[in-house]
Amino acid sequence: MNILIPMGGLGQRFTRENYRFPKPLIKIVGRPMLFWLIDYLDLKEDDIIYLGITEALEKQFALTQTLRVEYPKQTFKSVVLDFDTRGAAETLFIMLQSIDDDRVERKTISLDCDTIYFKPILERFRQLPAHLNASFYFEDHGGKPIFSYLKFEHEPSDPEHPPVVTDVAEKIMISTHANTGAYAFSSTSIMKEYCIQLLDEAVGESGEYYTTHIIKLMLTDKEPFVGLPVQTDDFVCVGTPDQLKTFLKRLKSKDTPVQVRKMRFCFDLDNTLVSYPTKYGDYSTVLPKSQNIRLVQELHAAGHYIIIQTARRMKTHKGNVGAVIADIGRVTIETLANFNIPYDELFFGKPYADIYIDDAAVHALIDTAKEIGWMPDDDQTNDVNPSTKSHTIQYLDNLIIKSSFMDDLKGEIFFYENAPTSIKDLFPQLHRVEHNAETNIGSIILEKIEGISFSQLFTNLCITHGRILKFLTSLKRIHLSLPADSEKAKGNVYENYSKVLSTRHEQYLDLYKSIDDHFQGQSATTMVRSQELIDNVVKYLNEYAAAKRGQYRSIIHGNPIFSSAVFTPENRIVFLDMRSCLGAKLSLEGDLNYDLGKVYQSLIGYDFILADKGHLISGEIIETYLLELIPIFEEFVDREYSNAVNWTDLKMITVHFLLNSIPSLKNFQHQTQLYQLAVDLYQKIMPTKSNDNTGVLI
Repeated sequence: MNILIPMGGLGQRFTRENYRFPKPLIKIVGRPMLFWLIDYLDLKEDDIIYLGITEALEKQFALTQTLRVEYPKQTFKSVVLDFDTRGAAETLFIMLQSIDDDRVERKTISLDCDTIYFKPILERFRQLPAHLNASFYFEDHGGKPIFSYLKFEHEPSDPEHPPVVTDVAEKIMISTHANTGAYAFSSTSIMKEYCIQLLDEAVGESGEYYTTHIIKLMLTDKEPFVGLPVQTDDFVCVGTPDQLKTFLKRLKSKDTPVQVRKMRFCFDLDNTLVSYPTKYGDYSTVLPKSQNIRLVQELHAAGHYIIIQTARRMKTHKGNVGAVIADIGRVTIETLANFNIPYDELFFGKPYADIYIDDAAVHALIDTAKEIGWMPDDDQTNDVNPSTKSHTIQYLDNLIIKSSFMDDLKGEIFFYENAPTSIKDLFPQLHRVEHNAETNIGSIILEKIEGISFSQLFTNLCITHGRILKFLTSLKRIHLSLPADSEKAKGNVYENYSKVLSTRHEQYLDLYKSIDDHFQGQSATTMVRSQELIDNVVKYLNEYAAAKRGQYRSIIHGNPIFSSAVFTPENRIVFLDMRSCLGAKLSLEGDLNYDLGKVYQSLIGYDFILADKGHLISGEIIETYLLELIPIFEEFVDREYSNAVNWTDLKMITVHFLLNSIPSLKNFQHQTQLYQLAVDLYQKIMPTKSNDNTGVLI
């Protein structure tokens, strides 16, 4: 079975109440919430648990590795989310993309990380006929419609025949049958199919894609769903601070049927359970810290193992524990007795324990250097000839202020001021332009667009067939917004090709040589030298211009890589960062292949490198993902642009973009990955040329 546990939420309610850890790691009697969920699941060895986790959760807490150590017989796979998804369904779709092909027909269940089941639920799902989908539910008589609810064909009466679901509603009480948050699907493939349908629709008034929206689509298509009941005593939701506090009180009850694992708790003595001496050096004058002592008493009474440690006089006696005990042992034991502090072990050192409670503790998995106030020697960016181009983005109410040198902004400003009104909806509204003549710094003040970068969707495997077509159709609207009459061309549409690449190469010659040296140092690798490759590309582009093979358009975007587009909650595409320059000349005109080559640049993996995921491009999952999207692009271009595009030309232009972009990246690893991407594409275009020995690093 495939078990999905999405954890993309921020847990802000816990943060507001000063919980330090992310919600899945908040402790319940010393054990993380997520562990409680997994502890009670009736798992089998061939089950795989897929974790949808934030980048911060994985980097700071190494959650996946921690789980593998805690549950060595279980298989875990993490899907790292580096943006805030618009609801559980979008998170689940990203996770589904990472399931291998040989498992897509297996039963698949989604579980909330903050809902713990004390009775087996997986086996109940396993026993259902293979074609059935299911939702686990309980009877909600609370009177507040805070859950999602199921409507049945007939009210449940026979436990052997689960009720058939006919409708589902989010936060609307169409019945008392409330979902627990466990949604079971007959296969990964059917779940993914309906996720795609949902995500290709606008997000709607709710502002997010709920899992119940997937079920709603499936019910519309007559996909069979049944309800599986769960008694209220057999599960608990701890998704809010109040729910967690209620459960903790329940665990302290003598009548609770829930089995609580006995834990080892280690408390420091000084300034944790008792104060420092009120009379310097006299430990008989310490005062009790009542709140912490009460905590120790309750934990001990509940059967947990209590260890107390102290470093008293360790400095005085230079770590000689025997001398410490002789000096301070008696008064320490008397203090514990006087303040009624129970314990199972007492140490004048630091013993093993599951939990350490200490007023001076620094958690080693949370940025340790930051917590102790230290800058590590190796905390520096690996810059190799970074581009001097830069701009700043600031947010002011509902506006965005983009500032840079006017030479860098003039093309974008020209586009805003001259683009046809028929396509104004594809761009933010321009409020005004400011220019400081003394510093030559300009600012573009734009409407703030709510949404997610198309690049983030792409690198999180969240681009569907419908979404890529939406992007391409929107880009085509730009190209068709003005008549394309090459006889009236005012600028040279080839101006930004070979001349730009040659200049770039000369300007950053040392960088390109460093890349050559990098690949030459890898003895098992042969790689086309940058000088030879760039010479070949420049020669090709000069021939392209001389033969006038470009596809003239009166208007192009000029930089439609995926990071230059925002996908809004209404499923609209809004473009940014337009470049209306042909060399030094301001113009909307350009070569259609220029725009399409930029799109292709993103589609073959450029954005993955920018997102520090370049190492994933050659993996099976990403490779399959790209091979699904690229043909959609190619078919669209051939169909919508009347087969006007020569694919060899377009791909060679893309090689040019990749090579030209290398100096703009600050990380040398990213620069070498981009060069590798350029070489790989070049060798696919010109296999004979690239396989001879000329210009190859041996």
